[in-house]
Amino acid sequence: MMRASAQMSTQSASCPVDGGASAPRNTRRPAPAGAANPATLGKGPIGRFRLAGPAVSAAVVLLCLGALTTVGACSDGGCTPGEAIACDCPSQAVSVVCGDDGQQPPCLCVGGGKTSGPNGHLDWSKDVAVVLDTLTGLTWQRIASSAKFTWQDAKAHCAALVLAGYDDWQLPHKDELLTLVKTTTTKPAIDTAAFPDTATAPFWTRTLYGPLPDTHAWGIDFEDGGDGYAPFTEPHFARCVRVP
Repeated sequence: MMRASAQMSTQSASCPVDGGASAPRNTRRPAPAGAANPATLGKGPIGRFRLAGPAVSAAVVLLCLGALTTVGACSDGGCTPGEAIACDCPSQAVSVVCGDDGQQPPCLCVGGGKTSGPNGHLDWSKDVAVVLDTLTGLTWQRIASSAKFTWQDAKAHCAALVLAGYDDWQLPHKDELLTLVKTTTTKPAIDTAAFPDTATAPFWTRTLYGPLPDTHAWGIDFEDGGDGYAPFTEPHFARCVRVP
């Protein structure tokens, strides 16, 4: 069944990238009082994926300007898994979610429009097995596995992946996977030229769900680009990433 999540806590920091607390970027707004119970809106095989928050406002990503300092440099004890950390993005309210390893992922500011192909920012011209996003510097597995994984198995799957001569793949953080969402299309909400055969379904991220960090993690549903959380034991798809 589906239900809206509680909003995650925020963390403020003094450095430019984490300066000030903000609410985490969600992708569906909570239902107003009196609205139909989302639990009655089952969606087939992904019906148990809990949804949280408005569709992502845009799809092209630009790296935040300013110093990308570590969380440790901005607070006494690093960040707490699941906490939202505000980014210093021009004219945008963007936050990143602290990873399960207690480290802050890179700030990725959202812009407008999206292009693909060898002449765009999603480039698979050098090796058709991978896609390089020239704006974020992230390299993506182009064709995701057709198998579904529990959260732990999804992390292990990416860690063991050898693709295009690289063996340093990992399950992406929530904010990294959100950069692939294409808001001008749905089912799937992704550039299908760059990422063909993408399932219209949730994909795991390595980011823990703050209120339930011992049992739940975030994912992105590529039916419409929304985010949500699910128990570690639920099977979902996984797309692996290489971080520069």
